[in-house]
Amino acid sequence: MKVAEKNGIRIITLETDHLDALNSDEIKKNMISNSEGAEKVILNLGKITFVDSSGLGAILTVFRHIGSLKGSMVIAEPRESVKVLFKLVRLSHMIKVFDTESEALAHFQ
Repeated sequence: MKVAEKNGIRIITLETDHLDALNSDEIKKNMISNSEGAEKVILNLGKITFVDSSGLGAILTVFRHIGSLKGSMVIAEPRESVKVLFKLVRLSHMIKVFDTESEALAHFQ
């Protein structure tokens, strides 16, 4: 996981190719920890090729955690297969999804 900050916006980039039952708990804890104190968070999923229900749950938990602290989280750069999954389970109706990190940054500014 790589964490950066641009113009007060925290960018969390997952460095694995999958988000599933094998790693979702650890990634969820790290995402929550790395988003602490940030009002605006971009979750960059550009390297993720596979997400299962545990991975979806981790993303949703982090989204809700950030929201409970009056923050906001969006998703950037999901691959087409991940984007299709988000649409199927209607996650993209809850969390804004942007094709590029630049679009996500522009959303917050």
